[in-house]
Amino acid sequence: MCNYYGVSDAELAGAGIGIGSYIFREGGTVDSTWGYIPCLDGVALEQEAERRLGVTCVVDNDLRAIALAESRLGMGKDEHRVLSITLGTGVGVCLTQDGNFVEREAVTHLAGHVKVRGKDEWVEALDKEGCYCPVFGCLENTCSATSLQKMARQMVNPDINNIELFQLAANGEAKAQACLRFFFDCLMRGLNQMVYFFSPDIIVLGGGITKAFAPYIDMLQEGLTARVHSRQIPMLRISQLEENSGILGAALLWMQDKMK
Repeated sequence: MCNYYGVSDAELAGAGIGIGSYIFREGGTVDSTWGYIPCLDGVALEQEAERRLGVTCVVDNDLRAIALAESRLGMGKDEHRVLSITLGTGVGVCLTQDGNFVEREAVTHLAGHVKVRGKDEWVEALDKEGCYCPVFGCLENTCSATSLQKMARQMVNPDINNIELFQLAANGEAKAQACLRFFFDCLMRGLNQMVYFFSPDIIVLGGGITKAFAPYIDMLQEGLTARVHSRQIPMLRISQLEENSGILGAALLWMQDKMK
C-alpha cells in the first residue's frame, strides 16, 4: 500500500501534473523545447504516469496549471479574461477566459520572450551569454527572478540575493534602488505589450520575487497604460495563492479533464 502525502491508494482518484514544457495533449507527450528536460523529450508522460500510479493522470504545462488556479481560486476568480504571468527561473504566460483555457495546448507560454530592451541598454550580466531565444533584451532575460539576481550582482553586490536587494532598496541604498527602477521599467514595457496581445481584464503576477512587490504595486498599476478599447482598465494584482497555485492547478487540470 502506497501513501501519497497522507492519501492512500484507495483514496487516490487521479493525478494532475504540471511540467515546464510544451505538452502535446495526445498522450501528454513532452516536447522538451530548448532541451531543458532532454530525458523526457518525446515521452508520453501522461501514459507513463498512469502506468506507474495506476490511476488516470493529466499532464500539461506548469504555467497553465497555475493559470487555472488563479482564474478559479485566486485573484482572477471573479474576472472574465485573466492573464497569469510568473517571474521565476524564466517567465511564463497563460490566458484564461471564464476559468477555462483559451487554447487547447500551451501555445502562449513562451510569450515572455517579448523584447523590452534595446542594444543601448546592454547589461553585461544578462547579455554576455544572452537568452536561449533569438530576441535580444527579452522580458525573460531581463525580468525573471534569475535575471534580477544577475543584475543585482553586477550593479549592487556580487554576493547579493533578491531578498537582500529589496531590503537594501527599502533602506534607501542608491544602487539597489537604481537596479529595481531599471527592472520595473522593463517589466512595465513587457506588461503593456501583454495588454495589447491578450486584452486581459486582470494580470496576476506570481513567482517568489513578487512577494516583495507590495511597495511597488501602485507604481506598477499607474504604469500599466496600454488599452485595447476606451472602457478597458486592466488591473494588476499579485498572486495570493503563491506556491499553492501549482498544486491546486494540477488538481484542477485532472478534475476538468475528467468532467468532460
